[in-house]
Amino acid sequence: MAKIGGQLYTFRDLSESLPEMIYRVADHGYHGVEFGDRIHAADTDAVRTALADTGLEPVAGHVSLSRLERDFKDLLERYESVGCSSVVLPHLPTTRLLSTGRIEALADHLSELAARLADRGFELAVHTMKPMHIPVVDGYVPDSLVESDTLPTGGWVYLARGMHHAVPDRLLGPTRFEH
Repeated sequence: MAKIGGQLYTFRDLSESLPEMIYRVADHGYHGVEFGDRIHAADTDAVRTALADTGLEPVAGHVSLSRLERDFKDLLERYESVGCSSVVLPHLPTTRLLSTGRIEALADHLSELAARLADRGFELAVHTMKPMHIPVVDGYVPDSLVESDTLPTGGWVYLARGMHHAVPDRLLGPTRFEH
């Protein structure tokens, strides 16, 4: 039988504490939780108690790349204390996906980060997002122009999408996700 988990970020607008949210999620038949931002300020003893009382599995922590980089040690200690050993990046900065060079640098950085996490017994995952599945912009315009940041990030995304639809055979390389 499949087990269903609840992403606690979904409930970010509720005024309940994190332990109260855990009880609510369990009452609705979920089997696991993916923590959102509230874990960072929550009483981990109360969270552990709520997890134990409900039998919910702490599936993952939903953490931004910048927060993970900034608070690496503290975050891992907090997640370890509640029995959570997976970190999920909910999105990646689109500016890091503009060109092949930036994508390769990001891939190297994520690989290093995954290795650091693995050394502590954690897994790293990344949610996919729409900009990952469009062509790399520098397949259409010179990389030097992309790197100059003359167009807002969203503009480059729309430019690549438009170029791909106008001349799909120009897509010479893989999408950002494939990189």
